[in-house]
Amino acid sequence: MNRYATVASIGVCLGSLLGYSGSSRAQPTPVTAIDIALEPDATTVHHAQVVNARLRAVFRKGFSLDATHHPHITMLQRFVRTTDLVKIYAAVSKVFECYKVTGFKLKAYKYYYRVS
Repeated sequence: MNRYATVASIGVCLGSLLGYSGSSRAQPTPVTAIDIALEPDATTVHHAQVVNARLRAVFRKGFSLDATHHPHITMLQRFVRTTDLVKIYAAVSKVFECYKVTGFKLKAYKYYYRVS
């Protein structure tokens, strides 16, 4: 299985483990925004900072990496029911154990930015 398919299956696997069907409820329930992300090692962070500085030299209004904004790879980002957070922690742990995502070897092959 390639890395992209693995990342996609992680999101599908999390959804099925948590029992999300996509249906809505009539009553509003409290929700929490979650962002499950991989944080790169120091070498990758350094390379990202170098590339970010090059991009910002060309486009000053671009996004700047700093102490509170660092490079990462978002695996899943969504709103979830706050009451489900314990189940989410358990499901995420299960997926990370199963797929060993922290052992992935990733390679950047293209950089781009877009102006909104």
